[in-house]
This record gives sequence, C-alpha cells and structure tokens, in this order.
Amino acid sequence: MNYEFRGLPLHILLVQAVVVTLPVAALCTVATTLWPAVRRRPGLATPALRLPGLALVFITQRAGEWLLLRVVQTRAVPAHARDGRTLLPCAGALFGASLAAWLWHRFSRRRRIASRLGRGRGRGPPGRAPPAETQTETQKSPEDRFRSSGPSCARRGT
Repeated sequence: MNYEFRGLPLHILLVQAVVVTLPVAALCTVATTLWPAVRRRPGLATPALRLPGLALVFITQRAGEWLLLRVVQTRAVPAHARDGRTLLPCAGALFGASLAAWLWHRFSRRRRIASRLGRGRGRGPPGRAPPAETQTETQKSPEDRFRSSGPSCARRGT
C-alpha cells in the first residue's frame, strides 16, 4: 500500500494525531476512573474514542514501516522504529483499561439503582417490603422492635 498524501509520507501526519490523542485518552481514562463527577459525563465516549485511536496507532506503525524502507538510515531511525513498535500494546492496554472502567461503573451503578428500587439480591418486586431480617430499625413496626430488643426490655418492665 502507498502511504503518501500529496507526496508527503502519511506517517508524518499520523504521528501528530497519535501524539495528541494518546495522552489525552490516558488523562480521560484516569479522570473517569478516579473522579465520579467526571465519570458520569462522557459515558461510553472515552472507550468509544479509544478504539479509533488504537486503529490510528496501528495504521501509523504500518506507514512508519513503509517509510523505514525509503529513508536514509541514521541512529535515530531504528530507535524511533523500536519505540513505535512498543506503542501498539500500550494503546491496546489503554483501550482495555478505559473499557473496563466504563463497564465496571455502568454495571455497579445498575446494581445500586436496582437495590434502591428493591430489585435484585433476593428482594421482591418494587413496592413490597423487604424481608424482616433486612429491615432497618425505622422500617420495623413497634411490636417488631420490642421483640427484637430481647429480654433486656422485658426485665426493665418496658
């Protein structure tokens, strides 16, 4: 495949995009993982934008290998090629981390909402009182509170 755009090697243009998108995606992944207020805003956007970034790294590597065969070899060229080969696994790990953080937040939030509505974890349908052993003291009737307080109340005469 010819990796040129109007006579300019495409690798030069793509590297600029990778240099910008990879650190921005890393910062977004860290921010959405550690900061709950930021996590609610972008939603699926962080991992969804990381996938084209991963493809961009792959295409940039291929364009770099194409360019490697056409440039004069200096000491910096093989070093740059070695560094470029390590970037694809890093970009893949970043995509995996952003996807895992999004999935973890999404499904843990669903569980919290379901438990607030009374669904899941052995509870009945919404609107129905939970079993007595899971009721808090304020949800129990006065008779249940008296029975659960044990023999100490009976001895006091209350």
